[in-house]
Amino acid sequence: MLEKRGIYYLSRLISSQYNVEFAKSDFNKLKKVYSIWICTNSPKKTANTITRYNFKPEHMVGKIPDCSERYDLMSLVMINLGESDKNYYGLIKMLDTLLNRYIENRENALEILENEFYIPFKSINKEVDSMCNLSQGIYDKGKAEGAIEGKIQGKIEMIKAMLEEGTTLETALRIAKIDKETYEKYNSEL
Repeated sequence: MLEKRGIYYLSRLISSQYNVEFAKSDFNKLKKVYSIWICTNSPKKTANTITRYNFKPEHMVGKIPDCSERYDLMSLVMINLGESDKNYYGLIKMLDTLLNRYIENRENALEILENEFYIPFKSINKEVDSMCNLSQGIYDKGKAEGAIEGKIQGKIEMIKAMLEEGTTLETALRIAKIDKETYEKYNSEL
């Protein structure tokens, strides 16, 4: 599901370029968009993986010269952090240390960053705290966004149930205290 959401966001970034990066039918001015998702506490089957999704041609009959500038307009990267396994090294371990372990045990995280990644964080404590507060902010923001999204999804389910009982959409929206645009957006995602 996250991959679909990532593609959806990338598509919105592409379409938002209209009348900003280009106008009318001048699609040659489209710029490539990227979305990088760092997923913490991933399930075991996806833990400690980095996967890139992008467009590539599949020649069905014959072959035309490859010109990636024509189609390579979006790239989705999913970084899935998880429990230590055979893939838990390098970038994955460093991100896990910065985004997860720092919140749990600051001293242990700093020791890992210094000893394994040769980053002298202990000597620049103030700057490190400022930078690592980013991980706490990402964590807190993710929890807050998840809670808001969960409430909205709950309201969408409530509206669906009211519609099944014969309530009009306008009445259901008023009772759920949600606007029609939000309903349509989240209803299409479910």
